[in-house]
Amino acid sequence: MDWLNIALLILQLLISIAVFLSWRWLKELPSSLHKQQQQILQYELNRELEDFKNTLSRELEMLKINHAELQLRKTEEFINFGNLQREFLTDKTLLEKLQSGDTEAVSKIQKEILDLATGLFFFASDDTVRKYGEWKMSSSKGELNGIQLLRQFGELMVALRKDLGQKDTQLTGDNFLRLFVTDWHKYES
Repeated sequence: MDWLNIALLILQLLISIAVFLSWRWLKELPSSLHKQQQQILQYELNRELEDFKNTLSRELEMLKINHAELQLRKTEEFINFGNLQREFLTDKTLLEKLQSGDTEAVSKIQKEILDLATGLFFFASDDTVRKYGEWKMSSSKGELNGIQLLRQFGELMVALRKDLGQKDTQLTGDNFLRLFVTDWHKYES
């Protein structure tokens, strides 16, 4: 009977240990499951965050490329505009043709002006488009004398320069006009 009591005692001890371990396991099960779910959630959030970061990086690169292409196109439009206006200031043959009413020269210039005005509308800032409109209206109505029109034109060219990224430019319309009008120093303000 001693063996039987010892066996029962060992069995009770084993059952007690099993119950204690089961109780402890059950007690820690919720926190273990919570920790496991938290790790899974953290992994998924990190993966989604990385995907979002990659998407934003790609979109930022595309915006930079689009901005660079737009800036290049804007620069081309503004240079074309400046060259056409410079042609009016310096090409005496063109001026003679226009003043004599040469229909081919007049229609060519009108087409170029409309094309450039459209380009300015799409690529220039609101302020610059307004300055262009004021200058064009003043020049077509004959409200201002030649010097005043040139001053407005110089201001317009500075506005275009600012639109191209030179926001803090210290140059004035006079600086621009000095490049093309040899005696501009007589008219500077």
